[in-house]
Amino acid sequence: MPKRVCVYCQEQPGTTRDHVFPFAWFPTTTPARIQKRTVPCCPECNKRLHDAEDAIALDLLFICNPDAPEIAGVQENIFRSWRPDQARAGEDPKHRAGKGLKILRTMEWAKPHPGAPIVFVQKGGGLYRPASPARKLDGDAVRTVFEKFVRGLHYLEINAILAEPGPHPRDAHPLMPLDMIFRPMLIPNRLIRAVDPILKPEDLDPELLAAIIGTPRFTMFGPGFQYRRLRTPEGASMWLFRLWGQLEFVTLAFPGALAEQVERAAGLR
Repeated sequence: MPKRVCVYCQEQPGTTRDHVFPFAWFPTTTPARIQKRTVPCCPECNKRLHDAEDAIALDLLFICNPDAPEIAGVQENIFRSWRPDQARAGEDPKHRAGKGLKILRTMEWAKPHPGAPIVFVQKGGGLYRPASPARKLDGDAVRTVFEKFVRGLHYLEINAILAEPGPHPRDAHPLMPLDMIFRPMLIPNRLIRAVDPILKPEDLDPELLAAIIGTPRFTMFGPGFQYRRLRTPEGASMWLFRLWGQLEFVTLAFPGALAEQVERAAGLR
């Protein structure tokens, strides 16, 4: 049997398994029957992707409503990895404490948000104004994580098709081309506190937005991670992710040769 290659770099053997949706991000409300699906991954990509997830996990939690059932238990899972008193043998508790202090130093303060904590922060000239805590997301880490989602889901979906009796589409290959470009964009809503919103629904072409909303919603990962997707014959695709019942990201995935065409069609140029 040929060795499985890493789904992400497609160069090294996939000797480890990577959770497409991070294991710690599954809420406690996830039904026991739900499979926490994995794909083949090399150790280098596994670490790279884990670092990207770690870079944005707390920031995502800070802009979410913690009372939603779709996010139950996730804060405890992720905060545990930052708490000095939870450090495993050989880990440096000071390193964990330093990560927590970095979060405080880099906190952003958005306009007061309904249902969010309200504090008074000092403006220029010594004036104080009400504000809600918010975060700016690491763009590179966001792109890495959502590229991982798309590549991992594509692998799972195509393998499921190939497992069925043929004939199969000629272009049904579980590994997405390496020249793909990924553009994830956060869609703010009434629950999300985001500094400098990345995208508004009206920024996208209305027909394209209606098309993706009209596609089936995939719920095989449970309440914490659901998605819709729209594919084109040219190899481009559009994905609408919903994390923890509230965070919505649109992700465009397309070959580099189609960059201008796809971005114009999406209303982004």
